[in-house]
Amino acid sequence: VSKTSGTAVTVKTPPSGTDLKTSHSFVITVPASTLTTEPESVFDIMVDGNRIGGFTVKQAKKPSISVSTATVIGGSSAVSGSFTASTWDLKSTNYVTSSSSTLTIAYPSTAGTFSVNMKSSFLQTDDNLTATITLVGVNGNLGTCSIAQNKVVYAFSPTSLKFEFDETSAGKTVTVTSSNAGTISSGMTAESSQTWCTVSVSGNKVTAKVTQNSNKTSRTATVYVTYKDSRSQTFEVVQGYNVPATVTIGGVVWSSFNVNTPGTLATNVPSALLGTRAESLGKYYQWNRKVAWSTTGGVSGWDSSNPSGTFWGSGSDPCPSGFEVPTITQWQNLIGACNATYMSGSWSSSNCGYLTLTDKTNSANKLEFPAVGQRNTDGSLGEAGTNGYYWSSTQLDSYNAYRMNFNSSSIGINGPYKTRGYSVRCVRKSPTVRIGDTEWMKYNVDQPGTVAASLPSALTGTRAASHGKFYQWNRKVAWSTTGSSVSGWDTSTPSGTSWGSSTNPCPSGFVVPTKAQWDALISACNATYMSGSWSSLNYGYLTLTDKTNTSNKLEFPAVGRRSSSDGTLNEAGTYGRYWSSVQSTSNTTSAYSLYFNSSSVSVSSNNKQYGRSVRCVRQ
Repeated sequence: VSKTSGTAVTVKTPPSGTDLKTSHSFVITVPASTLTTEPESVFDIMVDGNRIGGFTVKQAKKPSISVSTATVIGGSSAVSGSFTASTWDLKSTNYVTSSSSTLTIAYPSTAGTFSVNMKSSFLQTDDNLTATITLVGVNGNLGTCSIAQNKVVYAFSPTSLKFEFDETSAGKTVTVTSSNAGTISSGMTAESSQTWCTVSVSGNKVTAKVTQNSNKTSRTATVYVTYKDSRSQTFEVVQGYNVPATVTIGGVVWSSFNVNTPGTLATNVPSALLGTRAESLGKYYQWNRKVAWSTTGGVSGWDSSNPSGTFWGSGSDPCPSGFEVPTITQWQNLIGACNATYMSGSWSSSNCGYLTLTDKTNSANKLEFPAVGQRNTDGSLGEAGTNGYYWSSTQLDSYNAYRMNFNSSSIGINGPYKTRGYSVRCVRKSPTVRIGDTEWMKYNVDQPGTVAASLPSALTGTRAASHGKFYQWNRKVAWSTTGSSVSGWDTSTPSGTSWGSSTNPCPSGFVVPTKAQWDALISACNATYMSGSWSSLNYGYLTLTDKTNTSNKLEFPAVGRRSSSDGTLNEAGTYGRYWSSVQSTSNTTSAYSLYFNSSSVSVSSNNKQYGRSVRCVRQ
């Protein structure tokens, strides 16, 4: 046997001997192929110098397999692949396989092509994908390659956005980058979970805008982006609400915010913030001391001596003017009057928890308390974000004083050392005054269940913080005391013969006074009128002083009224008109009200559709 042509094979052991045989054996070696063609070698079978036959040996191509893209980022259509192999060397079916049930093989051809089906889109919660692609031969695997498909990895800066309740004109921007998808210059989209928060995209920046929040709670929208058909994790857009400066619960007027430095308050409620909620924390105070301590980091100069006094004195009171540290009874009454709810999720130093106390009789009235933690007796910081401690003005004994305390699941009262540093929340001093047999609220009604923040004598100009809101008779809808006109004014005649409990805008425990109570108040008091000109730029006010005790007095700003026909503002700064709860005895479309100007005060009857001020009495 001799080879006459070709390089594919060689004869390793040719037949030998001279015996006559009907069969002979020999060995042919085939080296590993290095070619993408099919080389041939031709062999002759010779006997006595004569060719009596021959055969050809053909070698298969060197097999290989690959894909056009080994790593795909984001969702994708199919990826092409190719292989090299002799047709007769391939398995008859399923000669290209994938180890993945998602990244599957499509359209394989013995001509050497195939496709890999890819995942069309990714959620952030989806896993990355990998697959081994195998070229399968008649006698085993001929070759492999790998393919991977990964979701886009995103980073946001900042990681959240915060808006005030009325911060509607300008948007705020989050910059989006990716560590594996290259520079994002176009093709990214964004979606918001809430209609009040709209988002737009330019390049790699997402801009969020919000509408005004008229709710009584903060609200949160989540936003995600999509690039290369791969959805991101979300970032939060948090919008605060128009937090009233005070909230009246059970007849006590509470500040909505913690005390910051003496005489000032924190600037926000915790539900409107994220993370450490720093703007809601305020400062720490030792009992009966007016020195503010930081709620973060270490401090120097901590006073470890026992504070003096048997109650929190006015000279050491850190509350703003007109406010004071609540007594233990006021804390107990607040807890009893409210339903307690606790921020959901983990409470920690990086995710400050908070307590919400909601009036059982009026869910619109609520107070939020951040879990600021404490400074221990040595001034060290403890329990920040997980526990809240708030001083009362009431002493337990010479070394201890009462506090309100809470964690993520419970609220209570306790009596720790006075040298600890706790938060302070304030109540308005004597929000009521008793004249005759009636206990009167000192402040006008603002939003239903709340009262104005100040007395007119403490203010100048329009004295806006003393106004409160206007109300139509026997209705609970509050109307602004500023602006010449309003929309949606109700011109229909209010029903009823007296002001009902369901439409009562007064704080819990208080009602609109009767005509008899107004008459009795006028009779029991001396009336004085703010000196000087009364005008829309310099609001006047009436003072009624108890004839039997001059320390008991009530002030009434001349807020004016809104017209019964269209709600236009009239008499602002020059006249005061305050509803009674009683319908006129002579006209069912009218009700009685207190009336005054810069020189006189009386009770008269007027159309129920007017918008007027409301002052409350204890029920």
